[in-house]
Order: sequence, then C-alpha cells, then structure tokens
Amino acid sequence: MKAHQTFISLKEIRGFYKQECEDEEKKFSEKEFKAFVGCCEGDFYQWLRDNVKYFYREQTERQQ
Repeated sequence: MKAHQTFISLKEIRGFYKQECEDEEKKFSEKEFKAFVGCCEGDFYQWLRDNVKYFYREQTERQQ
C-alpha cells in the first residue's frame, strides 16, 4: 500500500473511510482501514481487467 501507486491518495481514502466510520457510528481502526484499502485495490484491479477486455473487443470491432 504505497501512496504513489494510486490516483487517489491514501490521505483522501483515509478521510473518506473515517467519515464513513463516523456516519455509521463505528470506531476507526487502522487494521480495518488497511483491509478496506486492500479491498478497493482488488476491485480496481478487476475493473481494469474488465475494461481492457472491453477495450480490445471494441478495437477489434472497429478494425473490421
């Protein structure tokens, strides 16, 4: 989990997560925050994979 490896900073993600904890009346936990970031990274990776497949399919169709 390194700040320079994402387009949104960990500071911004932490602020978002802390606000969600407050809204849900849940205590903020650094361990849970790190798990949340890992979950987001996994979702983002899957999103990239799905989009690259779509991109290649669109490129192939345009070339025909």
